Amino acid sequence: MQGILAGFRVGTEYDNLDLENIEISSIKEKHFDDSSKNRIRDLIENMPQHIVDKLDIDSSFTIDLDSEEYYVIKDYKDGNYLSMDNEKHIYSMIHDPYSVRKLYESLDQFTAAIDSGSFSIED
Repeated sequence: MQGILAGFRVGTEYDNLDLENIEISSIKEKHFDDSSKNRIRDLIENMPQHIVDKLDIDSSFTIDLDSEEYYVIKDYKDGNYLSMDNEKHIYSMIHDPYSVRKLYESLDQFTAAIDSGSFSIED
């Protein structure tokens, strides 16, 4: 068996647990929905692979903000994101100070900016 134990609750003090003898017969498997990742894959279907390789599709998630859905395509690991909406607009999402700014109207513009060097996904 392989997986992640994300959380658990026990009815005793932690110091009293026998970590060598844990009964796991009642553990249940939970599958998480990959609909965000699948939606992003659909949206970027025609994007060049050399750009897709720089994105964080496998760890993406959805941000619901002001009745809009934004799909995170790049996590900068500092609270800032590069995201995309259902119309394939590309956004910068900055947490401090908070701002959401449209960078590109289309994936073609986004791709052209990366290929020309006027935009870097890494920054």
